[in-house]
Amino acid sequence: MINHIYLCTKNYVTIATRDGLSLFWTFLFPQIVLALFVGVFGDQYRTDEVGRNGASMLGGGVIAITVMSSGFFGVGTAVVAMRSRGTLRRYRFLPITPSVIIVSTVLRNFILTWVSIGLLILALKFAYKVKDIGDVVSLLCVTSAGILAFCSLGFLVCGISKSTQASITIGNSFFYPMMFLSGASVPTWFLPDWLQTVSRFIPTTYIVSGLHEAMYMGHGLSSVLNQIGVLLVVTVLAGGLATRFFRWS
Repeated sequence: MINHIYLCTKNYVTIATRDGLSLFWTFLFPQIVLALFVGVFGDQYRTDEVGRNGASMLGGGVIAITVMSSGFFGVGTAVVAMRSRGTLRRYRFLPITPSVIIVSTVLRNFILTWVSIGLLILALKFAYKVKDIGDVVSLLCVTSAGILAFCSLGFLVCGISKSTQASITIGNSFFYPMMFLSGASVPTWFLPDWLQTVSRFIPTTYIVSGLHEAMYMGHGLSSVLNQIGVLLVVTVLAGGLATRFFRWS
């Protein structure tokens, strides 16, 4: 089984890296968003004594957007496209179990998302002069929990979508409200009180707040356990619903 997972994951990563559009949205688009955010909002944050500045504050939001995008579109839309082409149906006749396909898809998503995040961190350090990216362990744990949560949500989108276009529409209907209401693009303190209340029910809010604690405040793992816990609960709930609705053909 492990060999099957390795081969499927390798194949998925290879396919993704040969697609120019996928490369743009996975690796280049987050850099464009980071540059835009720093250019517009960067001056509103002071540089502290250890070198954390506006870019380190805003970088967490861009990482959260990257995680959301990889879940809704890297998993949800991609798996629906495979189902529409009949690829998933053909997999059922191979000597591999459905769990191999699911695990391989999640691993592919982890690999590509972490490469994209690594490039963002390099940009923060060398292009935006962020000397300290905060607590690395907290950053790793919050982001990994976020990737798991949005992989589950991506599979849920896949389950309720009848076509690739429908998955894009449904993904966007979740993606943009989550991006604007979670603090990933617009700080939550700019929002009215009732929208700030709504933001507490959005998974992305906990990625943003966790990365704020890790990257900007430099706090350790104990400070982000609440955010990680919420994201893991989302993973379980969305994963359970995705199992209920998921279709292979």
